[in-house]
Amino acid sequence: MCELDGSDKSIAWGARVRYQLLSSAHDRHVANGDMSEDEFADRFEVPARAVRSASWWIDQRDTGPADMEELLADVSSGVAASVSQSPD
Repeated sequence: MCELDGSDKSIAWGARVRYQLLSSAHDRHVANGDMSEDEFADRFEVPARAVRSASWWIDQRDTGPADMEELLADVSSGVAASVSQSPD
C-alpha cells in the first residue's frame, strides 16, 4: 500500500484503519471463497491504493466489510477523486 498523507498521528491511525478494513473485507470475501485473491486485489486493493488521505481512512473506520467494495468503487470511479489529493 502507498504512504498516506497527513500528520504523523493521522498517518499511523489511518494506516491501522486501512489495514483493519481491508483485512475484514478479505476475511469476508476471500476466506469465505466468494472471490479469488486476484479478484480481491482488483476490486479492493487497487482502488485502496488511490486513497492517500489518512483522514479519509479514519472517516471510514466504522464501515463494514460488506460495504467496502462499494465505497472503494466510488473512489475508483471518480465520485471521491479528491480523496487522493485532500489535505489534512
